[in-house]
Amino acid sequence: MRKFKPKCYIVYPTNMVYEMTWPSDWGNVCPANLSPMLSEVLKVKAIGSEIKLIWNASHRHAVVKDNNVTYQQLEDYLKADCSLLSFQSVRTRTKAVKAIEKMGGKGFICIDSYREVILSQAHYHVNKSFPLPAQKMEIASTPEPIIHELKTSPQHFNAIMFGFKAFEIRKNDRDFQVGHYLRLKEWYKDQGYSGDQIVKRIKYIVYGGQFGLHKDYVVMQLEDDPIGPLGKLKS
Repeated sequence: MRKFKPKCYIVYPTNMVYEMTWPSDWGNVCPANLSPMLSEVLKVKAIGSEIKLIWNASHRHAVVKDNNVTYQQLEDYLKADCSLLSFQSVRTRTKAVKAIEKMGGKGFICIDSYREVILSQAHYHVNKSFPLPAQKMEIASTPEPIIHELKTSPQHFNAIMFGFKAFEIRKNDRDFQVGHYLRLKEWYKDQGYSGDQIVKRIKYIVYGGQFGLHKDYVVMQLEDDPIGPLGKLKS
């Protein structure tokens, strides 16, 4: 079976489908039926639709990494009351746009990358509208990384440096979140900072109040930077 590989998208608010005039033989008007209805009207083999699902923390991390978005943007995307149609060609999308407009559909936007799909829907959730072109440029920019600088004893610093330790237990007084960075700075009690440092990204967090961990503390799983800013942070 040939795999469906979308090249472009239409993102729309879900209430748009209820404002459209559908063909009379399509009794069940709902977002899930917009894709098959348009496929039938346009006589094309496949127009894709969307089911928003995140399977687990690993899948969530992969989506964030692959699309270069923040965890908050992903959460806003998942909560957004809008959806998409995906197409294998711009030509088919152009036909779909004309068909949707003819049926009275409005308020949708055309997008050419899945990263913009996530960002535009995240923007919709927060602002109740899709971004204007200037705003689209702004939200598509790579967000500045959030970095927490932490004193680290030589014992723990070296354990992380040489790969024996891949976690940090800290008091959660800085609102640590997955996707933030830790700049661990080696610190001696009698000499102060040595000048050596390591930058790691927070991959997963176990919050206090469970597993015998004090409610004010967190256990953070650490990883090397997966998408880019690490080199900048080392300088």
